[in-house]
Amino acid sequence: MASQHGRQRPGQGRPEREGQAVVSEPERPRQGGFRRRWLLWLLLIALVWVLFSRSVEVGQVARTLARGDWRWIVVAALLQFGHYALYAWSFVLAFRVVGVESHLRGLFPVTLASLFLGLVAITGGAPLYIDDAVRRGQSGARATSGSLLVLVADYATFALLVVPGLIYLGVRGVLYAYEIVGAAALLGFTVAFVAVLFLGEFRPSALRRPLGWVQARVAGLYARFRRCSPLRPEWADVTAGEFVEAGRDILLRPREALATVAATMAMHVVDLGTLWVVFLAFRQQPSAGIVLAGYAVGTLFWFVSITPQGVGLVEGVTALVLTSLGVPGAAALVISLAYRGVSFWLPMLGGVALWPRLRSFRD
Repeated sequence: MASQHGRQRPGQGRPEREGQAVVSEPERPRQGGFRRRWLLWLLLIALVWVLFSRSVEVGQVARTLARGDWRWIVVAALLQFGHYALYAWSFVLAFRVVGVESHLRGLFPVTLASLFLGLVAITGGAPLYIDDAVRRGQSGARATSGSLLVLVADYATFALLVVPGLIYLGVRGVLYAYEIVGAAALLGFTVAFVAVLFLGEFRPSALRRPLGWVQARVAGLYARFRRCSPLRPEWADVTAGEFVEAGRDILLRPREALATVAATMAMHVVDLGTLWVVFLAFRQQPSAGIVLAGYAVGTLFWFVSITPQGVGLVEGVTALVLTSLGVPGAAALVISLAYRGVSFWLPMLGGVALWPRLRSFRD
């Protein structure tokens, strides 16, 4: 019987000769497991570095949460649990559209762990979803298309909140140029993701060329170390074909794709509810416009931030927006810190605890 990844263990899958005993070969040490253990240690070192380098922010968040009404803080934390469950579910739905099998129970740990990866790696957290799919025997190209579909849905539904949020700021006379620039950057990212997602459907050759370039660079790099390239000669053609098929699947299954959009929209609504609950935890009674504008601008600069996961920038921008709308300065600061605590720092630490359970380390 084949092993979990479709590879055969030593001694398996070989025909037996009549009357001859089959002697199994000893298994070789699993170098992959050794490398993954080292990777886990590197990630733990990165965590220590993050906590040390961001000790001021982490300490401020912890002290701020301790000052709030613990009952509302618990409600906010539970809402964020629902937020990340919805985010994982949006990947399940998107993967279903492009023909990648997945389950919520398996992707929820990946979702939390991706927060930490996005904090310490320039690649962000999306590669974890793709790696998890590949280790389950699924197509990496299709998983990439599914991940792009989630990003497009996430950005598009968030834009539906950014527009009224910016309009509200404009009506109040506190709309600034940096907020408009951030919204324009969000629009640019969304258009770019859509272009990549459907490039193979409308211009297959434009997709094949960059994949061929990647294949050639990888082969050249491995050749320097006198190693064979891990990419097969037909990799670029096969991968381009899978991207084309995945993009076609999205166009042919609009109802399923819209389910992904609905999941990401629900996720943002839960986030709005979380911010409102955090206001209540610090004895503030905000209007709907203040909550919408604070969430829209704060999350906007989480998406387009130049710092990993928007650390430092999101808190400051959110507090600035709330203050401009009449929230007392001290209250605006603690609300922005507490919201980031329950929406990012606590889930991120939970994701670190789940790292050893990921297939990247277990398989």
